[in-house]
Amino acid sequence: MTARRGPWRLRHLLAAPHRLCFAAGALLMTAQAGLWTLALAGGAAAALPPTPPWLHALAATSGFPLFIAGFGLSAGARWLRQPVPATAPLAPAVAAWCLGWLGLSLAGPGRLGALALGTAVLGGCDLLRRLWRLVRAAEPSLQPPLDAVVRMLALGLLALAVAAAGLGSGQPRWVRMALLGLLWGSLLPAFAAAARRLVPWAVEDRPGRWLQGLIAGQAGLLVLAAALPTLPAPLPLMGALTALAWGGWQAWALWRWQRRHGLPNRFVRLLAAAGWAGAAAGAALAVGWACQAAGMAAAARAWQLAATHLLALGYLSGTALAMVSRVSATQAGQAQAVDGPLLALAGLLTLTLAARLAVLAVGGPLVPVAALWTLTTAGWSAWLLRWLGRLPAAPAASSAVRVPPCANP
Repeated sequence: MTARRGPWRLRHLLAAPHRLCFAAGALLMTAQAGLWTLALAGGAAAALPPTPPWLHALAATSGFPLFIAGFGLSAGARWLRQPVPATAPLAPAVAAWCLGWLGLSLAGPGRLGALALGTAVLGGCDLLRRLWRLVRAAEPSLQPPLDAVVRMLALGLLALAVAAAGLGSGQPRWVRMALLGLLWGSLLPAFAAAARRLVPWAVEDRPGRWLQGLIAGQAGLLVLAAALPTLPAPLPLMGALTALAWGGWQAWALWRWQRRHGLPNRFVRLLAAAGWAGAAAGAALAVGWACQAAGMAAAARAWQLAATHLLALGYLSGTALAMVSRVSATQAGQAQAVDGPLLALAGLLTLTLAARLAVLAVGGPLVPVAALWTLTTAGWSAWLLRWLGRLPAAPAASSAVRVPPCANP
């Protein structure tokens, strides 16, 4: 049975930090996807600057930090047994973050783009400051894993500052290095740290604490590889081993949990799909490093691009689709958070990932892939806004669906 829900109101987006951050993050992802589609379909006619692939990849990550901040300031405050901060003071920082990223996509590489990205970094620093104050006010025993998430976000903002410096000084290599550091050194370990409280198989798996070291090592190797003109011989081998170890841990933890508990409901099935995409990203990256060691630069680039898309579209986007949707719906009084439209959006996300991998494998235009991604993000934004703008009119009744052993945000 589902609780009665109140009417939709725009002001309800300021009722809790996660409502504002989730709505802004989803709409920002939709705007970035739409701008990328326009740029591919005819940027000159749309008065858009050329979009280098690395700039598109950087802009595509813009929504994830807002999702992490929303979780941290709402669910994280409850984990830490601290009062949830007021939402209205967060609005200027969220606005600066969104306007900065949109300004980067509209201005393109150059000083204006660097200034826009710097504006976003300033907004992110304010959100990070508020998260850090929450963590430091809590008891030391309660601080992990949110403490790790805050540190990873700090590394991500540092990477974005490096990217802004690269844009302003005309150094695309700096931007590529910052992108790799942001994806593999900040967002991935931040999601992995949060998974210790949110994802059931990560909760049960004790060796999961070694995951942070594996990811940090892989991110460092990737950034080093982007910085060096030629790679020392042991570097690709080390990269392949660390990527394989990380992907293997993800697959082993998920497989073992599935054998013990199965996939009891739709929510866990969505998380499992993202988990298998994460394992595949580690395997693809390991193959890319192996190709690099064998001197197959073109093959290595293709495999590393495949790993990047598996990570971003499969693991990060899939996990966000499940967790952000769950919190948004349950906080609005919807006991069964995963419904038919959300499953259709998950299928559309999988189709987008498959289409992008197919283009990498056999070639073809990117416009249909960009259109699929835009449709996915737009549909998800509409789904989220339906719940984020509502408050429960009565307490939600307990769900009849069997819930796995997982912390409830």
